[in-house]
Amino acid sequence: MSEPIVEKEAGPPAAAPTTPGAAGTPTEEKKKREYKDFGHEEEKATHAKVDMAQIELKAEDLYDKDKVDLETVVLDDVFTLLQCTEEGLTQSEATRRLELFGPNRLESKEQNPFLQFLGFMWNPLSWVMEGAALVAIALSNGGGRAPDWPDFVGIVGSTCKQGEAEGVTEEVENQLEADVTEFAGRGLRALAVAYEELDHDNFEGEGNGFELIGLLAIFDPPRDDTKQTIDDAIALGVKVKMVTGDQLAIAKETGRRLGLGDHMYPAKVLKDGPPPGGKHMSLDEMIMDADGFAGVFPEHKYEIVKRLQGLGHLCAMTGDGANDAPALSRANVGIAVEGATDAARGAADIVLTEPGLSTIVHAIRGSRQIFQRMRNYAIYACAVTIRIVVCFAILAFAYQFDFPPFMVLIIALLNDGTIMTLSVDRVLPSNTPDAWDLAEIFAFAVAYGLYLTLSTIVLVIVILETDFFERKFGVSLESERDASGRKNHNDRQLHMIIYLQVAMISQALIFITRSHGFFFMERPSTALLGAFAIAQLVSSIIAAYADWGFTDIHSISGGWIGIVWVWNIVWFFPLDWIKFAMKATIIRWFRERRERKAAAAARATGGEVPLTRTTSRAASIHESLYSNRVSFLKRAARRAGFGDKRVRMSQGELQRFSSIQAAQTGATLARNPSRPH
Repeated sequence: MSEPIVEKEAGPPAAAPTTPGAAGTPTEEKKKREYKDFGHEEEKATHAKVDMAQIELKAEDLYDKDKVDLETVVLDDVFTLLQCTEEGLTQSEATRRLELFGPNRLESKEQNPFLQFLGFMWNPLSWVMEGAALVAIALSNGGGRAPDWPDFVGIVGSTCKQGEAEGVTEEVENQLEADVTEFAGRGLRALAVAYEELDHDNFEGEGNGFELIGLLAIFDPPRDDTKQTIDDAIALGVKVKMVTGDQLAIAKETGRRLGLGDHMYPAKVLKDGPPPGGKHMSLDEMIMDADGFAGVFPEHKYEIVKRLQGLGHLCAMTGDGANDAPALSRANVGIAVEGATDAARGAADIVLTEPGLSTIVHAIRGSRQIFQRMRNYAIYACAVTIRIVVCFAILAFAYQFDFPPFMVLIIALLNDGTIMTLSVDRVLPSNTPDAWDLAEIFAFAVAYGLYLTLSTIVLVIVILETDFFERKFGVSLESERDASGRKNHNDRQLHMIIYLQVAMISQALIFITRSHGFFFMERPSTALLGAFAIAQLVSSIIAAYADWGFTDIHSISGGWIGIVWVWNIVWFFPLDWIKFAMKATIIRWFRERRERKAAAAARATGGEVPLTRTTSRAASIHESLYSNRVSFLKRAARRAGFGDKRVRMSQGELQRFSSIQAAQTGATLARNPSRPH
């Protein structure tokens, strides 16, 4: 039945405000509602009541966010507006509404078959057919032969039969179903074609009924790059599922052609659960294992996305229509393809402006490259911080080493200039989805930082406690030895030597953190190489020529600069082996511990691994916005079958109604100004 328009009952007149110059003239005043921001948490668990008797609304206004906020309206108020209860309409109320609005069906009228036949006989084509029959008889007799009675009967019979409504026989119906099934098995859609003759002077009038001509097989092939896009996504560790409204056979054939597989199910399993005797014990397990679903409606798409997120997975959804809006809004990443409706664009997080889905794969690769750069930077920054803090703390306590703070600032500036180029560095994206593991990052940083600290402390010990460099290379410090023969621990040239050593090897560490194997196997970007070379050159020039008394440093000879370069190169190469050792021991132990915890959690929850749910606040609000409508459909379906005291809603009407709700929900989401983009 059609959706009724609810008339507002008359109430007591409200006091009309007066304005200067129009005293006593009543004016209408519309109540304005204040909307709370979607991002704010609710302070109370109760819902705000809306006085339905004080607002001018129609039933379709329930889906207009500007008039009614479904987040603050309880279900009882909705039934009050619709003038019904959860049990549905009584027989008397349904009869009253049918009399008021009329049934939602096409008008039909009866016509006398004899008068209809006479009307067809006046059709010019009928006279042509009759004339052809007479000519056939005349020609047959004119040749001295007996009349061709079978031809005559066929022609006259077809003339008399012309325009008469003839039902499709069971044989024809079975043949049509077989043809449709055959087309679907080959990935073809079947389009039934029929025609109706109309008076050329009155195209708006009634015709003589449609006559079925046959079926057209329509092939809607995917884009040429679709299969490659899906293959690339699968290679990146993304599980691709097809959710379509087409027939199951069409979905399976399309899945085979695209390399998705044909392990697909009809949409009814989302309501009925896994088939008895199947390999799946739960609906969640079946959704995870399925390659796709066919014959779905908006509520099915929404339910699939919701269940995947409930299992802890990040879920992306692509769509182009208003019926995709709820699922696009619920997904962690909603993607509206090129040419999508406004509702889909408003509900999506990303809007594609070019045809095809290859942009999605490029986005996945790009995001993983960004993640790798961020990870490389995090390890590098933590390692350098640990290296500077621990190194100079040990030197200060062991040797009362007073390193100039200004030189620490120079080191930081040069390091920052180098690592800025990480944003455009050439990195290899991971083949599996990435996730932040702070324990792993911190473990690498501690290992690298302590190793670099050791390289500096050993250099200080060799310079201060031995004469190795003096004897082998003929270099010396500026300060004289004290009375006991010990070197000055705060010699200005020693400050410069330590500055150069710390600055150079700290910047070189970036080549270790950015690579997964040996550092020379993954070529860095030209920008990174150029920035590193400039930083090393500047550090060497400062060491060779800077004589800054305000910061207690003095330039060193070329011999000392060469010693520092060689020293850093020797200490640099073992960093790769430290990386491999960390992966084989500490990092491996971290990952095994996570797997053991996940397995223990799976046993505790009956086999499902509870991953971290990352649903945003906005997605939760959109879920509540649409879930009420889905639950209404379920309740309406359960109310069916109460005899003559209730009005039932057919499944087809439920599906039509849910599609309308999806379009209106998408429009509501599109108008939401607080939705993050």
